[in-house]
Amino acid sequence: MSGKVKKFFNLKIIIIIVCIIAFILANSAQQRYIGLDDVPISTLITTSTIPPETTPTEPPTPTQTGPTFPTDTPSQPNGGIDTGREPFIPTQIIPIVISVLFLILIGLLIWRRKKEMQTVQKQTEYTSGVARSRREKLVTKIRTLVEILNDYLKQGKFTEGIVFGFHQLDGNMKRILGVSRDSHLTPKEFSNSLQLPEIIPHLDWIVKAFYLARYKLSEMEYQDLETFIQKLQKIKGLSVSESDIEILERKQLSDKK
Repeated sequence: MSGKVKKFFNLKIIIIIVCIIAFILANSAQQRYIGLDDVPISTLITTSTIPPETTPTEPPTPTQTGPTFPTDTPSQPNGGIDTGREPFIPTQIIPIVISVLFLILIGLLIWRRKKEMQTVQKQTEYTSGVARSRREKLVTKIRTLVEILNDYLKQGKFTEGIVFGFHQLDGNMKRILGVSRDSHLTPKEFSNSLQLPEIIPHLDWIVKAFYLARYKLSEMEYQDLETFIQKLQKIKGLSVSESDIEILERKQLSDKK
């Protein structure tokens, strides 16, 4: 809640609110300071009667001798209205000032709201833009193992292609041959344990090439990787599933040529 309040109130807005409250209080305090010009004429007219003519008489003899002094008497409100002091701010100005301050306050609140909406929109656009750029930088593609090994072949990465190809075949043995290699069996032991006479020669060749490439017992050449690819295709054709080994690739667009 405090976070939402801070979005719409700052020092300027608080100062304007305080000024509005101060002027409203000042206006209330000045209600009793009304000048004579604002007092209805009816309250200033008093009824009077002219006394009948009388015979002048001798002034009474003063009982005390000596000078007399005027006695100070406080001014009484005229008709219940205190006219002894002038208002310290003209009465007509205060409502105008309050109205102007209210308009400024409303304008600032609308401006703050609009600015906040623009900030949220920019943040949303930036976040979506970053997510979009990340998606655009990466391309996801499903390729077969043979297609990838052909790329290794073109790039001259014969040893890397054979090692990569065997690991992918080894992880898909269950789907290709219907049986997976147990962890306690070596690739050679697994090949010898199979009861698939048509596939074993091709798998034996692949396992032998893998050992030579993995432990660098022999330098792999173009012909070695090409034969490796051909053996993979024959195993696929002889398997029950006849399915390709598919690999999910994610690469940056900058890596594509």
